[in-house]
Amino acid sequence: MAGIPDWWMKGDWFDVCSCNLPCPCAFAQAPTNNHCEGVMAYHVREGAYGDIRLDGLNRNDLVWDLRRNLDDASAV
Repeated sequence: MAGIPDWWMKGDWFDVCSCNLPCPCAFAQAPTNNHCEGVMAYHVREGAYGDIRLDGLNRNDLVWDLRRNLDDASAV
């Protein structure tokens, strides 16, 4: 796509939630007990978005409905 910089990253990802393992929401299935609450954490060891370095970037998310979040993200 024109206008979107090339990007890449290497890092670590951790998540834990109230669903049975593995979390069914990550596979487009209904959450255990009809809701999913949890925490997602990311650490970018190295990466770039165009000319912008992303090394050392951290992100934490509190998730109240992972399936809804994944559905919303796919619509973007």
